[in-house]
Amino acid sequence: MPSVTITSLEGPTFEAYAAFPSGPGGPGLVVLHPQEGITPAIRAACDTFAAEGYMVLCPNLFWRLKAGTPVTDLAFDVEGGARDVLATVAYVRRLPGYAGKTGVVGYGLGGRLAWLAASRSDVEAVVSYEGHGLETLLHEVHDIRMPFLVHIAGRDPAIPPATQARILKKCTLNPVLRPHVLPEAEAGFIGQGTPAYNAALADEAVALTRTFLAEELKDSPTRL
Repeated sequence: MPSVTITSLEGPTFEAYAAFPSGPGGPGLVVLHPQEGITPAIRAACDTFAAEGYMVLCPNLFWRLKAGTPVTDLAFDVEGGARDVLATVAYVRRLPGYAGKTGVVGYGLGGRLAWLAASRSDVEAVVSYEGHGLETLLHEVHDIRMPFLVHIAGRDPAIPPATQARILKKCTLNPVLRPHVLPEAEAGFIGQGTPAYNAALADEAVALTRTFLAEELKDSPTRL
Protein backbone atom coordinates (compact mmCIF):
# COMPACT_ATOMS: atom_id res chain seq x y z
CA MET A 1 0.00 0.00 0.00
CA PRO A 2 1.22 3.58 -0.60
CA SER A 3 2.12 6.06 2.06
CA VAL A 4 0.26 9.31 2.64
CA THR A 5 1.59 12.72 3.61
CA ILE A 6 0.11 14.30 6.74
CA THR A 7 0.50 17.92 7.83
CA SER A 8 1.58 18.19 11.46
CA LEU A 9 -0.17 20.58 13.83
CA GLU A 10 2.91 22.82 13.60
CA GLY A 11 2.96 22.88 9.79
CA PRO A 12 5.73 20.53 8.51
CA THR A 13 4.64 17.24 6.97
CA PHE A 14 5.39 13.60 7.75
CA GLU A 15 4.65 10.26 6.11
CA ALA A 16 2.33 7.48 7.26
CA TYR A 17 2.04 3.91 6.01
CA ALA A 18 -1.47 3.38 4.63
CA ALA A 19 -3.48 0.17 4.38
CA PHE A 20 -7.12 0.24 3.30
CA PRO A 21 -9.82 -2.42 2.95
CA SER A 22 -10.75 -3.71 -0.48
CA GLY A 23 -14.38 -2.75 0.07
CA PRO A 24 -16.06 0.67 0.26
CA GLY A 25 -14.29 1.82 3.45
CA GLY A 26 -14.75 1.42 7.18
CA PRO A 27 -13.76 2.75 10.60
CA GLY A 28 -10.44 4.52 10.96
CA LEU A 29 -7.54 2.96 12.84
CA VAL A 30 -4.27 4.67 13.75
CA VAL A 31 -1.46 2.21 14.47
CA LEU A 32 1.49 3.52 16.50
CA HIS A 33 4.77 1.73 15.95
CA PRO A 34 7.28 0.67 18.64
CA GLN A 35 10.82 1.95 19.17
CA GLU A 36 11.99 -0.15 16.22
CA GLY A 37 9.91 1.95 13.83
CA ILE A 38 7.59 0.85 11.00
CA THR A 39 8.98 -2.65 10.68
CA PRO A 40 7.74 -5.38 8.33
CA ALA A 41 5.83 -6.84 11.29
CA ILE A 42 4.06 -3.53 11.89
CA ARG A 43 3.20 -3.18 8.21
CA ALA A 44 1.84 -6.73 8.29
CA ALA A 45 -0.30 -5.85 11.32
CA CYS A 46 -1.63 -2.81 9.46
CA ASP A 47 -2.44 -4.96 6.44
CA THR A 48 -4.27 -7.46 8.66
CA PHE A 49 -6.35 -4.70 10.24
CA ALA A 50 -7.17 -3.40 6.76
CA ALA A 51 -8.27 -6.87 5.65
CA GLU A 52 -10.66 -6.82 8.63
CA GLY A 53 -12.29 -3.65 7.31
CA TYR A 54 -10.35 -0.77 8.89
CA MET A 55 -8.82 2.24 7.16
CA VAL A 56 -5.35 2.13 8.69
CA LEU A 57 -2.64 4.77 8.98
CA CYS A 58 0.68 4.22 10.77
CA PRO A 59 2.51 7.55 11.12
CA ASN A 60 6.29 7.79 11.15
CA LEU A 61 6.71 9.00 14.71
CA PHE A 62 10.45 9.59 14.25
CA TRP A 63 10.30 12.26 11.55
CA ARG A 64 11.29 14.93 14.08
CA LEU A 65 14.58 13.18 14.92
CA LYS A 66 17.75 14.07 13.04
CA ALA A 67 19.07 11.27 10.83
CA GLY A 68 21.19 8.84 12.83
CA THR A 69 19.82 9.90 16.21
CA PRO A 70 19.28 6.83 18.43
CA VAL A 71 15.70 6.47 19.61
CA THR A 72 15.77 6.88 23.39
CA ASP A 73 13.39 8.28 25.96
CA LEU A 74 15.53 11.43 26.06
CA ALA A 75 15.72 11.86 22.28
CA PHE A 76 12.08 11.17 21.50
CA ASP A 77 9.69 14.11 21.78
CA VAL A 78 6.69 12.51 23.49
CA GLU A 79 4.58 15.65 23.37
CA GLY A 80 5.40 16.12 19.69
CA GLY A 81 4.51 12.48 19.07
CA ALA A 82 1.19 12.96 20.83
CA ARG A 83 0.41 15.90 18.54
CA ASP A 84 1.30 13.79 15.51
CA VAL A 85 -1.22 11.19 16.67
CA LEU A 86 -3.90 13.89 16.78
CA ALA A 87 -2.95 15.03 13.27
CA THR A 88 -3.17 11.45 12.01
CA VAL A 89 -6.59 10.96 13.62
CA ALA A 90 -7.80 14.13 11.90
CA TYR A 91 -6.43 12.88 8.56
CA VAL A 92 -8.04 9.45 8.72
CA ARG A 93 -11.39 11.06 9.51
CA ARG A 94 -11.22 12.99 6.23
CA LEU A 95 -10.58 9.92 4.07
CA PRO A 96 -13.25 8.96 1.51
CA GLY A 97 -15.18 6.00 2.86
CA TYR A 98 -14.43 6.74 6.51
CA ALA A 99 -17.27 5.18 8.49
CA GLY A 100 -17.50 7.55 11.45
CA LYS A 101 -15.44 5.96 14.24
CA THR A 102 -11.73 5.86 14.97
CA GLY A 103 -9.49 3.68 17.11
CA VAL A 104 -5.82 3.77 18.12
CA VAL A 105 -3.54 0.76 18.63
CA GLY A 106 -0.01 1.28 19.94
CA TYR A 107 2.94 -1.04 20.53
CA GLY A 108 5.78 -0.38 23.00
CA LEU A 109 6.65 3.29 22.54
CA GLY A 110 3.44 3.55 20.54
CA GLY A 111 1.62 2.00 23.48
CA ARG A 112 2.74 4.94 25.58
CA LEU A 113 1.42 7.38 22.99
CA ALA A 114 -1.81 5.36 22.89
CA TRP A 115 -2.37 6.38 26.52
CA LEU A 116 -2.01 10.04 25.52
CA ALA A 117 -4.40 9.49 22.62
CA ALA A 118 -6.89 8.12 25.12
CA SER A 119 -6.52 11.03 27.54
CA ARG A 120 -6.26 13.83 24.97
CA SER A 121 -8.45 12.90 22.00
CA ASP A 122 -12.03 11.93 21.23
CA VAL A 123 -11.39 8.62 19.45
CA GLU A 124 -13.82 5.80 20.23
CA ALA A 125 -11.43 3.01 21.34
CA VAL A 126 -7.75 2.61 22.27
CA VAL A 127 -5.45 -0.40 22.67
CA SER A 128 -1.97 -0.34 24.21
CA TYR A 129 0.48 -3.24 23.91
CA GLU A 130 3.40 -3.17 26.36
CA GLY A 131 3.19 0.58 26.81
CA HIS A 132 6.53 1.60 28.31
CA GLY A 133 6.41 4.65 30.53
CA LEU A 134 2.72 4.47 31.37
CA GLU A 135 3.59 5.06 35.02
CA THR A 136 4.61 8.63 34.08
CA LEU A 137 1.16 9.32 32.62
CA LEU A 138 -1.09 8.01 35.37
CA HIS A 139 -2.08 11.53 36.40
CA GLU A 140 -4.16 11.66 33.19
CA VAL A 141 -6.19 8.56 34.04
CA HIS A 142 -9.37 10.53 34.77
CA ASP A 143 -9.17 12.28 31.38
CA ILE A 144 -9.78 9.00 29.53
CA ARG A 145 -13.39 8.71 28.33
CA MET A 146 -13.38 5.91 25.76
CA PRO A 147 -12.93 2.13 26.24
CA PHE A 148 -9.21 1.43 26.61
CA LEU A 149 -7.69 -2.06 26.48
CA VAL A 150 -4.25 -2.19 28.15
CA HIS A 151 -2.10 -5.28 27.47
CA ILE A 152 0.74 -5.73 29.99
CA ALA A 153 3.51 -8.33 29.65
CA GLY A 154 4.06 -9.73 33.13
CA ARG A 155 7.78 -10.40 32.57
CA ASP A 156 8.69 -7.17 30.84
CA PRO A 157 11.75 -5.80 32.70
CA ALA A 158 10.78 -2.26 31.70
CA ILE A 159 7.52 -2.70 33.62
CA PRO A 160 8.56 -4.45 36.87
CA PRO A 161 5.97 -5.83 39.30
CA ALA A 162 5.87 -2.69 41.44
CA THR A 163 5.24 -0.55 38.37
CA GLN A 164 2.59 -2.95 37.12
CA ALA A 165 0.86 -2.71 40.49
CA ARG A 166 0.79 1.10 40.25
CA ILE A 167 -0.68 0.98 36.77
CA LEU A 168 -3.30 -1.60 37.70
CA LYS A 169 -4.31 0.34 40.81
CA LYS A 170 -4.85 3.47 38.74
CA CYS A 171 -6.85 1.50 36.21
CA THR A 172 -9.36 0.65 38.91
CA LEU A 173 -10.14 4.37 39.29
CA ASN A 174 -11.61 4.64 35.79
CA PRO A 175 -14.14 2.00 34.65
CA VAL A 176 -13.40 2.48 30.93
CA LEU A 177 -9.90 1.04 31.37
CA ARG A 178 -9.60 -2.70 30.79
CA PRO A 179 -6.19 -4.01 31.88
CA HIS A 180 -5.14 -7.40 30.50
CA VAL A 181 -2.06 -8.85 32.19
CA LEU A 182 -0.28 -11.82 30.63
CA PRO A 183 1.83 -13.10 33.58
CA GLU A 184 4.09 -15.32 31.47
CA ALA A 185 4.65 -12.85 28.63
CA GLU A 186 8.07 -11.31 28.09
CA ALA A 187 8.84 -8.01 26.41
CA GLY A 188 8.21 -8.40 22.69
CA PHE A 189 5.88 -11.39 23.08
CA ILE A 190 3.58 -9.98 20.40
CA GLY A 191 6.19 -9.58 17.66
CA GLN A 192 6.77 -12.43 15.25
CA GLY A 193 10.45 -12.96 14.62
CA THR A 194 11.57 -11.62 18.00
CA PRO A 195 13.28 -13.88 20.57
CA ALA A 196 10.44 -13.36 23.05
CA TYR A 197 7.63 -14.07 20.61
CA ASN A 198 5.04 -16.36 22.16
CA ALA A 199 2.48 -17.56 19.63
CA ALA A 200 -0.11 -18.67 22.18
CA LEU A 201 0.02 -15.45 24.21
CA ALA A 202 0.17 -13.31 21.09
CA ASP A 203 -2.90 -15.09 19.71
CA GLU A 204 -4.72 -14.49 23.01
CA ALA A 205 -3.95 -10.77 23.00
CA VAL A 206 -4.69 -10.33 19.29
CA ALA A 207 -8.03 -12.14 19.58
CA LEU A 208 -9.01 -9.93 22.51
CA THR A 209 -7.99 -6.83 20.57
CA ARG A 210 -9.89 -7.94 17.47
CA THR A 211 -13.09 -8.50 19.45
CA PHE A 212 -12.66 -5.25 21.38
CA LEU A 213 -12.20 -3.15 18.25
CA ALA A 214 -15.10 -4.79 16.44
CA GLU A 215 -17.42 -4.15 19.36
CA GLU A 216 -16.37 -0.54 19.87
CA LEU A 217 -15.83 0.61 16.29
CA LYS A 218 -18.23 -1.50 14.24
CA ASP A 219 -21.08 -2.67 16.45
CA SER A 220 -21.80 0.04 18.99
CA PRO A 221 -23.62 3.33 18.29
CA THR A 222 -21.51 6.46 17.79
CA ARG A 223 -20.53 7.99 21.11
CA LEU A 224 -21.52 11.65 21.56
